[in-house]
Parts: sequence; C-alpha cells; structure tokens
Amino acid sequence: DSRSEGLVLFGLPALIIKFIDPSVLEGKEFKTIEELVLSGAGPQVVHSSIMRFKSMYPGHGISIIDRAGRVMEAAP
Repeated sequence: DSRSEGLVLFGLPALIIKFIDPSVLEGKEFKTIEELVLSGAGPQVVHSSIMRFKSMYPGHGISIIDRAGRVMEAAP
C-alpha cells in the first residue's frame, strides 16, 4: 500500500507546482508556470513548492526536473 510506503512525485515543474499550489500564478506577471520557473524567482518558487508538498505529505518524496531531465530540486 503506497500510503504506508511512500511515493515519489516526479516530473516537470508546471504539473507538479500547479498540483501543489493551484493559485501560484495569481497576482504575478507570468502567464505560465514555465515562465515563472525560468525567471529569477524560479528557484525560490521551486523550493517553496517542495517545502509545501513535504508539509502536506510528509511520508512522500518529490523531485522536480527541467525539460532536459536535470533535477532542479528534490526532497526524500
């Protein structure tokens, strides 16, 4: 049962960040999460999303990758 063993949420920022914080773009100048993540604010947005996910689902891991498959940030 995955609820007792934990899962790892893995993927591109747009899908994962939108899942964690559906209102992430509200009040911002960006039209897409990709634009936001590629901006100077991107690293903080990725980090904040990971920390929020871990507080919501402490038994699960998360890994956000860029389009080239490089890990942008992860937490076990």
